[in-house]
Amino acid sequence: RVCSFLERVFPACVSGRESHPVQAFASLMEPDTEAQKQEGGIKEHEGTIPEDQPTAPCELRSIFAYFGGGAPVANVLLIFLPLLVLTQAKYEASTNNEFIEWRLDLIDGDLCNMTGTPNPAGSPEAYVKPDGYDKGCRWFPVNKNVPGVDVDYTGVMIFGSVISMILSAICLVTLGPLPDFKTLRFPILMYSTMLWVVMLAIIPAFASTGAWIGPLVLMSVASAAWALSFESCISGYVMVAIWNHADLQPLRTDPNVAASIRELGAVKKEGGVASLKDADAAEKIEEYLRISESLSVRINMIGSLCFISFQFITLLIQVVIVYILEPDEADPKDTLGLRMAVLSVAVVAIPVLALSLFWMKKRRGPEFPTKGSIFLIGARRAIETTKLLYKELPELLLFITGRILVWMTTSALLQTAVLFLEREFAMEGSEIIGMILYYMVIGVLANVTFYMIASTMNSFMKPAIILMCCLGQFVPFYLLFGVREKWEVFIWFTVGSVSLSPMNAMMKSYMVELIPKGYSSAVNSLDGCFETITAWIGPLVAGIVFTATDSLRWGMFASSIFAFIGIPVLMKISREKAVAQRHLLEDKHCIL
Repeated sequence: RVCSFLERVFPACVSGRESHPVQAFASLMEPDTEAQKQEGGIKEHEGTIPEDQPTAPCELRSIFAYFGGGAPVANVLLIFLPLLVLTQAKYEASTNNEFIEWRLDLIDGDLCNMTGTPNPAGSPEAYVKPDGYDKGCRWFPVNKNVPGVDVDYTGVMIFGSVISMILSAICLVTLGPLPDFKTLRFPILMYSTMLWVVMLAIIPAFASTGAWIGPLVLMSVASAAWALSFESCISGYVMVAIWNHADLQPLRTDPNVAASIRELGAVKKEGGVASLKDADAAEKIEEYLRISESLSVRINMIGSLCFISFQFITLLIQVVIVYILEPDEADPKDTLGLRMAVLSVAVVAIPVLALSLFWMKKRRGPEFPTKGSIFLIGARRAIETTKLLYKELPELLLFITGRILVWMTTSALLQTAVLFLEREFAMEGSEIIGMILYYMVIGVLANVTFYMIASTMNSFMKPAIILMCCLGQFVPFYLLFGVREKWEVFIWFTVGSVSLSPMNAMMKSYMVELIPKGYSSAVNSLDGCFETITAWIGPLVAGIVFTATDSLRWGMFASSIFAFIGIPVLMKISREKAVAQRHLLEDKHCIL
């Protein structure tokens, strides 16, 4: 009865084998023979399948579902947690003896009625706008340092984000490569998912403004677990799904194609002119590259669309929650709306992630190395992978370097965007979320547009990446010299969304073809490790410059230096040379 149900409902998911689904499912339940155990096992316990088994449709659905279910966490990490901590820390700063002052529109705007004098501190209407003040008047703490830590309330969130990123980097170094081994990818994904969901569910319990440190600590743990889920586990599943896709497998396993690509790579390595006498081989190579890029673009872009779409839908729910529970003007320490918005992410994510994990297959990787402690595998693999890229895959290392440099600037802009809106304009949560909704809509349209173009133009990817990187650098310039009125935020968000939203998926798609088989989780973990290790540098630079100048505009502008270095690096990449280097390595280590 169970097998019949599985055959009717999930015919492509009950097994990775080509035999009849029910028979295959039954065979997976049989114990392994001694010969199979000694040989590493073609058939694995608990329904696991070999790493090179053809990709089943349900595996792609599971990947896309996880992109969707995990997407709302981005709302929390980039919007609601910063707003929650910032609101609590700002209120604590206002309790200093200097109390607050009222300014027109901006934090450095004119004092309202030339004085900015508030209602008496400690009175029921202490934070209510005094009579006769202009509609655009907003209150700001006179002494902006949070009691007990002597750090600006905006700096608290910036430096808290830096610590969170460092913890994520340590997590990826130590645990990131482990999904490559045995059947660890699935359990690591499952337990890391459970961890960040639980952390998000606990954060709403911190209602007191004096407990702002609690959400920061839980945010760091949730961020690390979320990074491990996406950067190592899901990225590894994406690589495996592309390599073993039915459209690509026949060409990838064709010995003539592999030999021709290695011949091409040998010529390129010696500095000669790349050419092949066999026209049929050249045609097959071109078809292989075309299909591989098309698959990587399609899968990564669909994943990106799922991510942004679920992020947008959840954000609509959170907008309603924040609007309904918006605090009274007289009680700025009320954060119930923000805390419930955080909790809603856990509620929405649980059913979608459960469905993703149900669809996902347990694929078998190699055994652990016999030398050394398994707890040092991550560090050893990170070092070894870096050395391998330096010696054998310099083009891939160059691409990762350029991507990371651009990401350092992008990370600073993303981490400080909400802080900028709250600090400079003293925007309420509902106002900021409205701006973010606009950003999300433009981002979805940008992803759809670039997906459609990239799917039909094989040579479009690299020029598009360069274009997006250059366009994104308009943002820090505009923040420094413009954005003095609220309507200018829409210009900022339009350019930023068009340039930044599709950028990560485009870079991941471009990188897929450059990664050798068998190194998916290792390279993606290393890439994610570099991303998280260096992601804090941009916000740290912004935080240091902000502290020195008391201007978040100058802080965000200072972080753009990394992108100006990274863009020329990306322009030097040769895709043909990088692919050739990949296949030379596969031949050297007998991977293909």
